[in-house]
Amino acid sequence: MDFWYRSKLPWFAFLLQPWVVLVNRITRQRRKNRRLEGYRAPVLVVGNITVGGTGKTPMIQYLVQLCKKHSIKVGVVSRGYGGKCDQYPLTVSKAVPASVCGDEPKLLSESLNIPVVVSPNRHEAVQRLLSEFEVDLVISDDGLQHYNMARDIELVMLDGIRGLGNGHLLPLGPLREQSSRLSKVDFIVSKGVCDLPIQIDAHAIPTLGPPKNSVGEELSFQRPIRLVTAIGNGDSFLTSVQQLGYEVSSSVFLTDHAVIPEKELKANTPVVITEKDAVKLNIADYPHVYVAPLLFTLPHSFDEQLLALVRDKVDEKSRHHSRSL
Repeated sequence: MDFWYRSKLPWFAFLLQPWVVLVNRITRQRRKNRRLEGYRAPVLVVGNITVGGTGKTPMIQYLVQLCKKHSIKVGVVSRGYGGKCDQYPLTVSKAVPASVCGDEPKLLSESLNIPVVVSPNRHEAVQRLLSEFEVDLVISDDGLQHYNMARDIELVMLDGIRGLGNGHLLPLGPLREQSSRLSKVDFIVSKGVCDLPIQIDAHAIPTLGPPKNSVGEELSFQRPIRLVTAIGNGDSFLTSVQQLGYEVSSSVFLTDHAVIPEKELKANTPVVITEKDAVKLNIADYPHVYVAPLLFTLPHSFDEQLLALVRDKVDEKSRHHSRSL
């Protein structure tokens, strides 16, 4: 909603106040009753306290690649938004389409070649993951407010431009929890450089890789392009594409997790989409559609700090597991 990111509240704001009180009461109660007993491997939650896209998926891709580089085996659990399955938990495989498991889990599974389990119940997803795979670390895609899942490390993503919006809870503002929740987490990372009155641990600088089609051809700068996407923050994607140097003649922003209709892909100009959009399509059918991967760059000091905490938690779990045998 537009007024979420304006300092002046609309005239009907007082009508929403009872719902704000209810949201605050529910989140406080859930946190009070949170699951404390952990698992045999530590859980790192990559979440946010605002609705909308803040860069959780590219952050998870970055973290998994970082851990792999340092011989830390990682698995991911996710809610599976956009997918519909008859029975959960569900282990994502090549045979499972994005329409069943969700677009983000499918993207993470395919781009990182790691085990991914989806379930609305994050606790059950973690249990399934650990029963089927040998991993050192579990990363939860979102789930900061899913307190039935125990966690060892919490990393919150913030949008560097939109920040906390007007600072109010849903539905008066974009906050899922009070901003004071940020003082309880281990890391706060902003997508892009920001100027917020919040202690940020690192800025994740987003850059787009060159858009390529299904046969690996890179998109030329010589023609205007059409941009179509169904992500949480389409404006950010548009800005990134323009910063690459492409002239965007038209753009279509669909609801987050939606499947791009075929009519939107039929154009006389090249069409640029995200990786998250691409996993729901048969890109080979659209040689004029180009996929632009989103990449994050973070400071080396942040990598070292996070890896140190992850190793400490992994060692702690290993010692506890050994004593219990």
